[in-house]
Amino acid sequence: MQALVAHQKQFVLGPEAVRVRPEWEALQIADRLILSICPKLRISKLQSRDRKNYYLLGLAVLADAPGSSVEYALASKLSSEIEDWTGFWAGKWALISATQCWQDAAGLLGLYHRRTADGLWLSSSPAILGGYLPNVEPAERLPWRIAHEKGMDWIPAPLTTRENVFKLLALRTIDPTSGAIRPVRFSAAQSSGTKDVRVLATTLKTVMGNWGETAFRERSVGLTAGFDTRTVLAAATAANVDFHAFTDVHQLLARADHALPPRLAAQVGVVHRFRDNPAIDGVDVRARQAAIIAHMDRAIFHPTAEMCVSGRADHMHDGGLTIAAGHGFEIGRCAQWARFFRSGLTERAPTPGSLLRSFFHARPKPLSLWMDAMTIWQRSLTDPIPLDLDWRDRFYLEQRFGAWASTVQRTLDVLDGTFFYPANCLWIAHLMLQYSPRERRMGYAQRSAISLLAPPLAQMPFNPEPIGTRIKRRLALTCLVTKRTILMMPVPNPFKSNAGKETAPT
Repeated sequence: MQALVAHQKQFVLGPEAVRVRPEWEALQIADRLILSICPKLRISKLQSRDRKNYYLLGLAVLADAPGSSVEYALASKLSSEIEDWTGFWAGKWALISATQCWQDAAGLLGLYHRRTADGLWLSSSPAILGGYLPNVEPAERLPWRIAHEKGMDWIPAPLTTRENVFKLLALRTIDPTSGAIRPVRFSAAQSSGTKDVRVLATTLKTVMGNWGETAFRERSVGLTAGFDTRTVLAAATAANVDFHAFTDVHQLLARADHALPPRLAAQVGVVHRFRDNPAIDGVDVRARQAAIIAHMDRAIFHPTAEMCVSGRADHMHDGGLTIAAGHGFEIGRCAQWARFFRSGLTERAPTPGSLLRSFFHARPKPLSLWMDAMTIWQRSLTDPIPLDLDWRDRFYLEQRFGAWASTVQRTLDVLDGTFFYPANCLWIAHLMLQYSPRERRMGYAQRSAISLLAPPLAQMPFNPEPIGTRIKRRLALTCLVTKRTILMMPVPNPFKSNAGKETAPT
C-alpha cells in the first residue's frame, strides 16, 4: 500500500525558495522570483521564437493542431502570441514566465496569491501560502462551515481557507511581481461561423488524439451513464486512442452508472473495468487522513477525500497512468440555470444575498464571510472577460467549476496518476456556448458531437431514470398540490436584518 504525501504536485512562486519537503526543487526565474516545485509535478522549460523563457506546469493538450503538442509548438510562437494561443490548451495547467502567469480555463491547477512584507507569493496551494512561507507568520484560518451537498458546498472564490490568501478567478492572468490582475485575452472567441457541431466534434477528436500521444504508459477514461464521460469516450474512440474505461464503485453509485458503462464500452470495442479497491487497515487510514487534511488545509468536505483515504482510488495512484474525465462540459448545458430560476433569478445580475438564498434555506455561518465572497464575485461581473457568458454561466465557470471542482482536483493531487480534462479549454467552452438556451439545456451540441464521433453511443439512453425514482417524483408532486396552502405561506427571508434590508458586509 503506497503512502499519500501532503502537498504533492504543488508549486510556489515568490521572492525566496520554499522547501515544503526535502525533495522539493527550486529554479530561479528572475531576480527575486524563484519557482519551488514538488518533483512529482510535471514541468517543462520552454522558449518562444523570440527567446523568452516559459515554464509549463501540469498537463496541457492542444485543441487546434492534430498531432502536435504545446511543448513542440511553443518554439514557433512569438511571446506576443502565446497568451491568445493558451485558449486552445485543454487540461489542468499553469504557464509561468518572469512577467506574467496564466492558468487553465477554469483554474483547476489554481493560482492562489498572498502578499507579505517580502512581496507577492503565488502557489497552487492555499495551505502552503497560509503556513509554509519562510520567515512569514501563518495566515489565520477562516471559519467556514461547509458540508457536502448542503447549500453551497465549496469555498467560494476568490476566498480560500486562509485570511488574505486569494484564488485567481477563472479567465484571469496575474503579474508575478506586481500582482496586477486582468482578464486573459482570447481573440478566437470573437470569431463567427463556429455554430457548427462538426467544428466541436473535430476539436474534441483533436484533443483526445493529442492526449493519446502524451508520454504515459497507460490511459483510461472514467465512464458513467451521463453526457460528459460519454463525450470523452466518443472522442477518444474516434481518435483511435489506446485506452480502457473504468467506473469507480461506491455507495452512492446510481443504478444506471452501474448498468450502462460496460454496455457503452462494448459498443465501441473498449475494455471496461469496475474499480473497487479493498479497504486498508486502520493505521494506514489514519496516516492517509492526516496527509489529506494537511494537503487540503482541512477543506475535506467532498467524498473524494474519503476515497483517497480508504484506498478505493489507489488504482489511480500510478505515475505512468493518465485519466481523462468529463468535468467542464456542463457549461454547454446551462448548468446552475435551473437552480437560479427556481429562486427567481434570471438574466438580471443578482445581489449577493439572492445568490446565497438560491443555495441556503437558512443563514450560512458565518454570514459575513459568505456575503464578502459573493459581494467580491458579483462586482467581478463587470470584468471584460473574453467569452460571451451570461452571469449564470460565469457562476458555473468561476465558482462551481473553478472553485468547487478545483478543490476536488487538488485532493486528487495526492495520487500519482495525471488527470486530464478535455472540456477545460476556452475554445471548447466557446463552441458549446453558440447555441440557444433551449438547445443547450437539451445537450444538443454534445448529442450531435457524439453522433458524429461514435454513432452507436448516441443510440443508448443518457442517465436513464429508474422507475422507482419516477414514482417518487410523482408522489412528491402530488404532495405539493395537496399541500398548496402550506407552500403558499410567506417565508421569512433569513438574509435580511431586522430593519428589512438585505444583510451585507460592512
